[in-house]
Amino acid sequence: MNTAQLEQWIGESYTALHRIAAARMDRERPGQTLSATSLIHEVFLRLKQRDPLEFRDRQHFLSIASIEMKRILVEIARRKKTDRHGGQHQRCSLTTAQPSSETASQVIEISEAIDELEKIDPQKALLVRLRYILGLTESEAAETLHISRATAARHWNFARAWLLNYLS
Repeated sequence: MNTAQLEQWIGESYTALHRIAAARMDRERPGQTLSATSLIHEVFLRLKQRDPLEFRDRQHFLSIASIEMKRILVEIARRKKTDRHGGQHQRCSLTTAQPSSETASQVIEISEAIDELEKIDPQKALLVRLRYILGLTESEAAETLHISRATAARHWNFARAWLLNYLS
């Protein structure tokens, strides 16, 4: 795929990409310096540098882009966890004096857990990525994976239970 084709896919899907990136950024820690728009631009740059990709359809493109978003956010979380970037300190709001909701360690742990689930059942791991990272509904994820909504619900229940067990 050349740059012009990639730009066309981004242009056609920009609104959906922005919705996905905004939903993902809402789950990030307060004080995150990366915006949803910056995240989309970073995804574009990374996809541009990769080996040529052919996208089957819009959902396939959005899936690849969301996986790349996850990678970017995990890299940022890992970098922030290092001592050089204050990883030994817990961020705390001055107004509430409570630790922020999602820490870098949690982002990394969840990412590693999904990677482990992928080794056991790639389809269930993809379902988790579509629902957790992309923010798709159960019906949208089922349609993307070409499975029934009931199967998606069973897979989602299994994956959530497996991830909770893995993370505990």
